[in-house]
Amino acid sequence: MNDETLFEKSSGNVFRDLGIPNPEDELLKARLGIEILNTINDRKLTDKVVADILSVKQSEIAQLINGKFSNYSLESMFRFHNLMNRYVNIHISKARHGEGRLAVGSLP
Repeated sequence: MNDETLFEKSSGNVFRDLGIPNPEDELLKARLGIEILNTINDRKLTDKVVADILSVKQSEIAQLINGKFSNYSLESMFRFHNLMNRYVNIHISKARHGEGRLAVGSLP
């Protein structure tokens, strides 16, 4: 075994780096999912309460909590935010450096 560690520069999207189909969609779902988890944690909600709010089975909440965001469409993720009384704002602007990108963040 060689002691030399090899590194590869990331593209900025782990899903693209791993060759996963539709990497931009998967990254967006992951970011939306993390925001859902932040809301659940901030409000100290139980799986049952979240399942009731989102009108899904409790087992689906376990999938969300375990980061299995690819099981959901982007539309579902947006709807989940709305059902949790979160405002989703989509802002479109011209790309500064030639390539478009998706960004998700939360406002105070």
